[in-house]
Amino acid sequence: MIRHPLRTYAAGLVLAVLVALAPRPVAAGVIIVANPSVEADSIGIDTLKDYYLGNTTSWADGSSIRTALPAAGPVLTEFLKTCVKKTPSHFGLLWKKAVFTGTGTPPAEFATDADLLEFVANTPGAIGFVAAGTPVRGVKILPVK
Repeated sequence: MIRHPLRTYAAGLVLAVLVALAPRPVAAGVIIVANPSVEADSIGIDTLKDYYLGNTTSWADGSSIRTALPAAGPVLTEFLKTCVKKTPSHFGLLWKKAVFTGTGTPPAEFATDADLLEFVANTPGAIGFVAAGTPVRGVKILPVK
């Protein structure tokens, strides 16, 4: 069977477009979760960075954003490195400065994924992240575009 070159090219082009438009994980092994009240169905990586750096403090509908993160560990390190482009120590220093100068409220920190997920599920406007594969209930998963 001989394949037509144009048909092969078109199939490759369609596949490339689908891959480019598919949601991608923000960092290896990390999923973004939000309170069900959040109207967004996905989130851009630059938007996520702005939320966690405190540059943006409200959702598109005007409701307040409450960021949450693990207190420590490899998921936090990977997220900060990949999304926020900061080390955990630099991220912490940025927030200490913001608190000291009265210009921001740092993300809520949680010792366990269960506590973080409970906070996100029960706090309107909350957003957080957990390791992929973590059982999640009561929250919505936001694919990163």
